[in-house]
Amino acid sequence: MIKINEEEFPINGKYIVGVSGGPDSMCLLSTLINQKYDIVVCNVNYNTRDVSSMEQEMVGEYCKKYSIPFETISVSHSKKNKNFEGWAREVRYNFFSEVYKKYHADGLFIAHHKNDDLETYILQKNRNNIVRRWGLSLKTRILGMNVYRPFLAYSKVELVNECDINSIPYSIDITNLKPVCERNKVRIDLIDKYSKEQIDELFLQKDRDNEKLLKQMEKIIPLRKKNEWEVKEIENLSEIERIRFIYEIIVAKIPYLANKLSRKRIEEYLKLLFSNKVNVCIKIIDNYEIWKSFGYIKFVIVDDNKEYLYTLEKPGKLDTKYFSFEMPEDALFLKITNESYPLIIRNVRMNDVVSFGNVKKKMNRIMIDEKIPLFKRKNYPIILDKNQNVKYFPLYKSDKQKNIANKLKFVIK
Repeated sequence: MIKINEEEFPINGKYIVGVSGGPDSMCLLSTLINQKYDIVVCNVNYNTRDVSSMEQEMVGEYCKKYSIPFETISVSHSKKNKNFEGWAREVRYNFFSEVYKKYHADGLFIAHHKNDDLETYILQKNRNNIVRRWGLSLKTRILGMNVYRPFLAYSKVELVNECDINSIPYSIDITNLKPVCERNKVRIDLIDKYSKEQIDELFLQKDRDNEKLLKQMEKIIPLRKKNEWEVKEIENLSEIERIRFIYEIIVAKIPYLANKLSRKRIEEYLKLLFSNKVNVCIKIIDNYEIWKSFGYIKFVIVDDNKEYLYTLEKPGKLDTKYFSFEMPEDALFLKITNESYPLIIRNVRMNDVVSFGNVKKKMNRIMIDEKIPLFKRKNYPIILDKNQNVKYFPLYKSDKQKNIANKLKFVIK
């Protein structure tokens, strides 16, 4: 008898479960009911076949029989969107996300099984994907949801047999065995061209590949915890480790790109980052960018580069999301007296002019001379007195600059 591991997936939670009406998801639904999980069923009718509405009704009736909340939507695919599989997945998970929030769920159960796991692995290989795991994960995160796949140890045949033995109703989608999409072609090949021994070997190869992936991650995990990297740190990585590094820092900020980043695209990013150009800005998507500047690499969310303005009424400490410092009572080394207050601290502007004795320099020239990375410039702070005269901006290149910064305990965040 098929069972869900209650230690792995605790029963004391609220869950939603995706149910299409096929034997996989109906077996999952029946198992969850038998083990008394607190569930809400989600069903999407894509209206692609004559029996689509019948399947929707079948799932609804089954839920009614066991007093299970049933959430369903009916949608139609636009021919303008040629990628039906991608469209259907987006519709499905967006719907799941809405229901997940509505019921304050702890997790989403999906009926992916052993065959799905192997198909996914082959597709990943065929597409030369960069992945966090070869095949499917037992647990993952999608659109802020905890997604659980408790049936990965079971084959399709086992799930169908479970349905037949226990008289669980289900519908067979015959289009799953028609070569209408890439996954179906892989599925047909596995059935028609592979022996049991060859399939077993594919599973073993998948395990070996996952072991290799874990070794690659040993160098990447410490880097992933940082917000900024020296170019030479990344140069010390192997080619595949560099690719995985870029993949990880992007997916950490933009999770929905996890299955959309191609190896080719990442290689193009690396080519730009390791070019001879001192300053490079790579737009990833929307307001997400990767910048290289003066030997440093940083992932930047452009909205973070906002105008700010703070005032300091008297000597003391000022701690903000952009910087912190402590202005001492005696700040004559900066020509700051009681008459200088209130001090104004704002973003530096490239046309700000600073005097060095009889020499005046614009901030854009100073930034270049001091090799301050591009990604720090918009949020870089500058201190002015009440008359808008520049009194200080933090630099760390020379010993004199470092000494002043230390006196002020000036930290740029």
